[in-house]
Amino acid sequence: MSDPDIRLLLDESILGFKKVFRDKPGYDVLTCLEAGHPRGTKDAILIESAFADHRFFLTNDFDTITPELYPPCKRASILRLPRNKISREYVFERVNAIQFLRLAHRAVTHFTFLEDDKIEVVTHNETIERKFTEYEETKHIT
Repeated sequence: MSDPDIRLLLDESILGFKKVFRDKPGYDVLTCLEAGHPRGTKDAILIESAFADHRFFLTNDFDTITPELYPPCKRASILRLPRNKISREYVFERVNAIQFLRLAHRAVTHFTFLEDDKIEVVTHNETIERKFTEYEETKHIT
């Protein structure tokens, strides 16, 4: 079996979203608890753990996980959802869109916003933006 396309470490605030990826091919998903981090572990430790294990850190913590606090190209691969009220479908469609839009390799060590209508990968010298409506594979995402 080949390596999965997307490896994720889920932040404590979105533990329940692991079920979204359970039967989906191409995903290797751990919660922070499964990775050995107790509740309340500091963000920096979780993010470093994800990086060390070659995983994206998926979070919806928009208060303490920002590009200013975790700048691109500084040993972090962060995928941040825009808000708290999100469905399982919302999460899966946006993470899956990273593959369709060929952004997974660009998101490594960068800060990526998974927005309602687009994905933005912020690097140290540019922002790569892909709007869902501009690509056939992602037009259905709402």
